Amino acid sequence: MWLGNMLTSDCWGAVEYAFCGMENGVWNGNRPLYLLLLYSLVGLGIPREVVLNFEAVFISPFFTLAVYFTAKHLSGDGLYALLVSLVAMLGFNMAVGMMAGFFAA
Repeated sequence: MWLGNMLTSDCWGAVEYAFCGMENGVWNGNRPLYLLLLYSLVGLGIPREVVLNFEAVFISPFFTLAVYFTAKHLSGDGLYALLVSLVAMLGFNMAVGMMAGFFAA
């Protein structure tokens, strides 16, 4: 629903809708960066149904890279960062969070 509304407007309208869009008197400023990431994937030519059905496949590499670079920056050790990103990717919180996001969409 939110992604469909973003696709009906231009690029700046989609950014405004993601951060502070209003629909039926309710503010939709919920997960704006996530919505913009999905919007950009559709903008790259990937069909909307594919993006929504396989969003975990698209989002999990970004999560893993974010954990890796954060751990490497904080610890300064590449091996530690690799192990932390592996645990984060295979952990319970990742599986539950991705499935909850999938069912919420």
